[in-house]
Amino acid sequence: MRGRLLRGGLLVLALSVMVTGCWDAKELEQMIYLNALGFDYKDGEYTTYAQIVNFSNLGKQEGGARMPEEVWVGRGYGSTIDIATDNLYPSSQQRISWAHVKGVVLSEAALKTGQYDEMFDSFNRYPEIRHEMSFYATKESLEKLLTAKPILNQSAFYTRLINPKDIYRQYSLIKPLTIRELGKYLHEPASTMAVPFLRVNSERWKANEKGHPVMEVDGAAFVKNKKYKGSLDRVKLIGMRWVQKGSSRAPVYLRNEKGPVGVLALLKPKCKIKYRIVDGKPRFSLQIKASGPVIERIQAVDEKELIKLGTKKVEEEVRGLYREGLAIQADVLGLEETLYRKDPKLWKKLTKGGDLPLDEQMLENIEVKVKLVSTGKMKLNSFY
Repeated sequence: MRGRLLRGGLLVLALSVMVTGCWDAKELEQMIYLNALGFDYKDGEYTTYAQIVNFSNLGKQEGGARMPEEVWVGRGYGSTIDIATDNLYPSSQQRISWAHVKGVVLSEAALKTGQYDEMFDSFNRYPEIRHEMSFYATKESLEKLLTAKPILNQSAFYTRLINPKDIYRQYSLIKPLTIRELGKYLHEPASTMAVPFLRVNSERWKANEKGHPVMEVDGAAFVKNKKYKGSLDRVKLIGMRWVQKGSSRAPVYLRNEKGPVGVLALLKPKCKIKYRIVDGKPRFSLQIKASGPVIERIQAVDEKELIKLGTKKVEEEVRGLYREGLAIQADVLGLEETLYRKDPKLWKKLTKGGDLPLDEQMLENIEVKVKLVSTGKMKLNSFY
């Protein structure tokens, strides 16, 4: 009898210990989960914009329908980022969780300050923050940008700010950036960092003939040694896809004197940069290789002609990108970094603690090799 009582007592004690482990747990609805953060800077003060995610629209609702979602954005002020974020607490109705922040966006004004170490010091110290969150900049109002919603009544969890990689794999133009990569580029003396710009577009998508504002990538800013070099819009940056690492799929629209010819989808292009020294100055050459299928063919041209037009188009886009970079004195092709990696002593001599001087002659040659691997489900010269 005493043995049974002893075993029963031990069981009760064990269960009570297990239960106490959950006493401080919070229910989902008792927390505020931040999804994205925006930072602006004006007159020596930061403004923090905090977007809240609504988990109710993350999963499929009963019957497959999603209810329209309201996007909530809080705002705090302070002389530092931490003070500005702490300024959210007095008006918060529940505990705020920082563990699920997936994206950060800076205003152009904040980007121009160059105070990146100061801005992101608390990010590196606070244990809830993860460094793989995406990083963007914008010329738009941060409040307007963070209240833009995806189509189909999806959660704010599915915006371009939070989920950039899937679209980049399908259409590679300006490579997404993470907070971790930001820290790496900022402390590399020869690296020029491209920060993607976001804007709000209310014309591309409509619901019941009414424009629906969504986020889109609309160019990039270039930063080197924490200094803002300038920005270029999306059209001027079309050549970026051939020189940046990680490009996955890049459509090439071919034309001749008669008009549109066809479309190639070049996959995983590779770019190799070489240099030689002429009269004490570096001269760079690029070798670009890409292959992919024919997506569309309008004119009756052969494979050789498609390759010729594709090769010419890629070279034109890269040279055009370099010229746009010269206009803002930004090393958009990453030429200086190549010299720095291969010969740091020569790099130091040529830069003298500053930037490598850029000119038209520095980009000497671009060699492009395009290979067609498929014509799709039809032969090249087939028509309906």
